[in-house]
Amino acid sequence: MAIKTSLIALSLFSHMSWASLTPDALRHVAETGGADQAWVTLKQPDAWQLLLSGVARGEPAWLTTLPLFAAKANQTQRHELLDSLALSLTTNPAATLDILPDIGKTIDKSEINLYDWQYLCPGFISLDYTKESVVRYYDSATEALRKIGDKGKACMTLMYEGRDELKEEEFRGKVTWGTKTWP
Repeated sequence: MAIKTSLIALSLFSHMSWASLTPDALRHVAETGGADQAWVTLKQPDAWQLLLSGVARGEPAWLTTLPLFAAKANQTQRHELLDSLALSLTTNPAATLDILPDIGKTIDKSEINLYDWQYLCPGFISLDYTKESVVRYYDSATEALRKIGDKGKACMTLMYEGRDELKEEEFRGKVTWGTKTWP
């Protein structure tokens, strides 16, 4: 019966355009067909970018879909998700920090949980960005974390440490800045 329901859900979803992908539709696919089926859905044209954009904007509806399938992400997908989660710290730090333990519960205990705040908070922003963009990111993220008070304090502390470490690496000549700009 579950297979039949999954096939029906997949066949219905395959007739939707990527523009109609919503967090609710993705959640439905994941809940009826499992994490693997969610990844099939995310392979639809532009669906992955739609998800990443929603997460980067800190939209709670997109953030809450992540525990349904994030554990099955490959290395490239994990890094893209982490970049989006890092950006969501600037717009919705409370919801971002709240969802991380839920994602962590789905990770195989033999793997490193990169979705933990101890990895995200030091400033998991790609060095594909310009130095100015990275500085703006750190300033925006720490200010957003400051606004949520005690809930953001530990993350903000790690972010300051990450920023200091990056400054030291730059001083040693070990940082090559990219060309992407943010925001």
